[in-house]
Amino acid sequence: MTESRFRTFNQLPEMIMFSPFFFRIRLVLVALFIMIWAGCSPSGHTDLVNVSAAPDFSLQTLSGKTVSLSELRGKVVLLNFWATWCRPCHMEIPYLKSLYKSFDLNQFEILAISDEGRQKIHPFVEKYELPYPVLLASQSLIREYNIRAYPTLYLIDKEGIIQYKWEGLHSEQTLSKAIKQLIEG
Repeated sequence: MTESRFRTFNQLPEMIMFSPFFFRIRLVLVALFIMIWAGCSPSGHTDLVNVSAAPDFSLQTLSGKTVSLSELRGKVVLLNFWATWCRPCHMEIPYLKSLYKSFDLNQFEILAISDEGRQKIHPFVEKYELPYPVLLASQSLIREYNIRAYPTLYLIDKEGIIQYKWEGLHSEQTLSKAIKQLIEG
């Protein structure tokens, strides 16, 4: 009797490994991991077919200065909706910093936008030494821009029209090419 219990116990890993129930659980876990790693985004890059004016806003920076989107007309603007807990958001920082330094700031601006609050954002901004403005958003702005995943990037042309939207992590080359295209017009 003791011997049969040990034999069954030794077979337990095989039973778990090949069980349809546990296979489905493993499949779901792998899918969730991929979605989280990719920025929780099912849609990826979106060329907006129905281009529309970017909703205007006036938000405060961490230092208390007010920045309005409408004041930036004449520049190409990259809105970066992000969160401190978002791993892909951390991963995109080096190339956002590179883009910020690569383009003429008379023609281009990055605005990083988060709704997590000053106390949570400030240490993150200092740690990563973000050179571009970081704005404190409200939940209403997050809803107005239909933010479903982080990071979400909107690229707005010189006339204030949304030309591109990206959800999840994207390459520096993809962003740079789109920005150049809009600057050169």
